[in-house]
Amino acid sequence: MNNSTGYNRNNKEYKKNLKERNSSNDETTFNRAKERALYILERGEKTEYQIRQKLSDGGYIDEIIDRVIEFLKGYNYVNDFDYSCKYIKYKISSKSIRNIKNDLYNKGVNKEVIEEALIVVNPDDTKTLESIFLKKYSKYDLSDYGERNKAFIGLMRKGFTYDDISGLLNRYKDD
Repeated sequence: MNNSTGYNRNNKEYKKNLKERNSSNDETTFNRAKERALYILERGEKTEYQIRQKLSDGGYIDEIIDRVIEFLKGYNYVNDFDYSCKYIKYKISSKSIRNIKNDLYNKGVNKEVIEEALIVVNPDDTKTLESIFLKKYSKYDLSDYGERNKAFIGLMRKGFTYDDISGLLNRYKDD
C-alpha cells in the first residue's frame, strides 16, 4: 500500500526515510510512537519484546522505543511477568509446560521471568497430560501397537516427556 509520498511501506528507502524523520527525540515522534504502542496493546496484551519489535518495524529509533517502553511500564501496560502468568494459566489445559516455556521464550520473555511465573502459577503437567489423553486418545485400543504409538507420538508432539507418557499409557492399558 502506498502512502502519500509514493513509497511502498515495505520498501527499504521508505524505512530509511522514516528512520531519518524519527531520528530526533522530539515530543511529536515520542507521542506518535506512544500512540502506536497503545494501539498495538488494544488488540491484546504483548510482551516488551513484541512491542519493541513492532515499533522498530515501524521505523522508530531505539531511544524513542526505550522512552515508550518506560512509559508503558509506568502504567503497567507492559509487564512480562504478568503476561507469563496469564499465558501459563490460559495454555496449561492444552499444552505441556515445555511447550509453554518455549512459546514464552519465542515471544521474548526472559528465562528467569518464565521460571518465576511457573513457580507462582505452579501448573500440573501430569493433570494436563491426562486431560489431553482422555479428550483425544481414550478411545484408542492401547494394547494395539499402532494405536498406542499414535497416541504416544501425538502426546510427544505436545511436549510431554517420554516417562510421563509411558506411565500414563501403561496405567490406561491395564484398565
